[in-house]
Amino acid sequence: MLPTAKRAVNKIIGYPEQTVTTISTDTYVKGLVKDPKREVRNSWASLCFFCFVFLIRTVFSQAVGYLKGLFPILGWITRYSTSYSRCLFLHILTLIKISHGLLVILLLALP
Repeated sequence: MLPTAKRAVNKIIGYPEQTVTTISTDTYVKGLVKDPKREVRNSWASLCFFCFVFLIRTVFSQAVGYLKGLFPILGWITRYSTSYSRCLFLHILTLIKISHGLLVILLLALP
């Protein structure tokens, strides 16, 4: 009588009846054993991808470092304030005029 009362109370509460699920041996084994060919292929693909990304980052950072060494302006242009542009223009103009004057003096000194 007790199991019948328990079932009746479970139905009143809305508790689902426990059912045992069965699976085939194929499904069970497929859940335990993975396909080794697929695993190797996926791991090699991800390894190649990460190596490619690392190679691109390394080459890019070396190229940027080379260009910054070749053209130092690339290193400080991002920190450059535009308020200095007038002074910089005057300095460049002064240097051009001085070098032009020295060139004229050298040319006039030629026989």
